[in-house]
Amino acid sequence: MSSLTKDTLGRSSYFVACFTAYMGHARRQWKKSTGTTDRKLAQRIADELEEAAQGRRTPDAVQAFLAGVADRRAQRVALHAFDDVLRKTTGAGL
Repeated sequence: MSSLTKDTLGRSSYFVACFTAYMGHARRQWKKSTGTTDRKLAQRIADELEEAAQGRRTPDAVQAFLAGVADRRAQRVALHAFDDVLRKTTGAGL
């Protein structure tokens, strides 16, 4: 179950996605910026990041999800987050 947090030091107004990723047999807790201040959009991004990090989303499904994100800044930040997650968990990025 992914969750959201904000920087406690006030350095950023954007939500940060906290989620579990599988790397081989190990589970890791990761944090990635969502690039948005909209809580609902940030939660959708966090849920998709977790699905991708656990191997339940293909790069094509991630691209389709990102195409539906209207906020361009959040879309760009999420693209980098998804690319990083997929590279670390599957070995191939977007």
